[in-house]
Amino acid sequence: MARKSKILLVTHLLALVLGYGVVRKSLERGQVDDEDAPEFTKLANRDGQAPTSDGEGLLADFLNERTGKKSRYADLKATLPVAKDLKGAVVSAVAGLGGADWRSGLTRDGQAARVAEVEVRVLHWMKQNPHEAMGFILNDRACEEAGIPELLNRHVIIGIATENGVLASVGWLARDRVTFGTLCAVALNEMRAGGGFALYEKLAEAIWRSSGREEFLEFRAEPLVSENPADDGERFLRRVGAATRFEERDSLLAMVRRIRGTADRTDLLAGFAGSSVKAAEWLRGIQTSGELKGEIPRASWEELNNAVLEVAGLDLEQRLEILKQNPDFDGRPRNELVEALVAADVRRLLENGRDWRFEFRTGKSSLDDVWAAVRHALPAADDEAARVNLFRELAEEDAKRALPLLDALPPEKRRNVLLDTTWQSFANVSPDDFLGFLAEVPDAGSPEEQDRKLKGWNTKVRANLWRYGDDYIEWVKQLPPGIHREAAMNSVLVATAGESPAQARALSEQFYPSKP
Repeated sequence: MARKSKILLVTHLLALVLGYGVVRKSLERGQVDDEDAPEFTKLANRDGQAPTSDGEGLLADFLNERTGKKSRYADLKATLPVAKDLKGAVVSAVAGLGGADWRSGLTRDGQAARVAEVEVRVLHWMKQNPHEAMGFILNDRACEEAGIPELLNRHVIIGIATENGVLASVGWLARDRVTFGTLCAVALNEMRAGGGFALYEKLAEAIWRSSGREEFLEFRAEPLVSENPADDGERFLRRVGAATRFEERDSLLAMVRRIRGTADRTDLLAGFAGSSVKAAEWLRGIQTSGELKGEIPRASWEELNNAVLEVAGLDLEQRLEILKQNPDFDGRPRNELVEALVAADVRRLLENGRDWRFEFRTGKSSLDDVWAAVRHALPAADDEAARVNLFRELAEEDAKRALPLLDALPPEKRRNVLLDTTWQSFANVSPDDFLGFLAEVPDAGSPEEQDRKLKGWNTKVRANLWRYGDDYIEWVKQLPPGIHREAAMNSVLVATAGESPAQARALSEQFYPSKP
């Protein structure tokens, strides 16, 4: 599978770039048609929203910073003199790009060099008069054709807004959807840096007075699209709630009572409730007292319950009580409820904040390091459940190095975990890695165990066909004779038959050629 390695390399680089972009700019599925199929994980979506940018550009910036090399923009920003005619310099720089097709024939580095002058010229103008500069950029036809407004988000707009402060920048930030994401990002940064909920109250008032009020309110109701294309992120007010200090809960509740939209109320409360144990307990108190009864519809309380459930430090009995209200878990044994909570807690820990998966995969962090982080973050979690679920997450990164997590389990429990991991995990690994893991799984002792061991081929086949196409079929053909080769071939035939019976018949002839 020569193409496979290239595909996986690009995928991991892209994942690295996407995660890096969200962190750097201070701003978090494939599916298979099987009800038991594993959920596809993704690199953690970092807390916040990045302005518009592209993956290759972020990778270039990342590599530049890693090697200590300044970006073209940073170099020019430090050396280009301020022109006497600020507007004229911008017009000239935009014209120098060469129109709508200015990227044609240029390498990524060449594009960065070409657009850097436009960025710095606009930066100089915006330092003097951001309202005038932004008005020109948004309304000039040449700027629109060259895609300048979107390009400026990457360095210039967020830089000026951060320097001047979001409240002083509302007049030019809240006038076009191009800049709305930057407005949200800078506001959240200032809230977290000490501005708190009071800053958002002032921002809301300033936006209410702005000309772009209605359009921003529409934007606010949409998810903030993150750098990860597989994730739509959260809405702005949910992030506002999460950035609110517990001491400001009365101000937040007062605003919840003032605003009209159910989604807005829910976002503020859900974001706040998920920010700490105290906030979750506070919301539970409001729920049980009926203080907001009639103001928050039942469907919204279900969303709020989910936010509270994500607070791992909340009393276990309270979390279990909430989980039992979900029809999917009603009547389930307590141990299954605990398992479900721990599984979700472990996954969130790995997907939020520090990228433990990447560190484990690359050897930067040992298994002991990751396990210690899990026990520290989830001290009340059942030990066996925590071990099993961490293993299922880390097995995709390096199954052999993750296996010691299961050593403390009773032998039968360990055996069952390995058998079920073949289909409950490994959604994001190469077929070679999956086959390697199967060598670590105990031999099946019954037809039922054999089915569980082979089930993974069925749950992964559609994803493998989508990722690798004909290369995956060729890989299956080259498997050594045996039960796994047959299971892999049969899964391909079943998956293909649903799309093209003729192709499935042709493949059947290739897999099982008729004897002469």
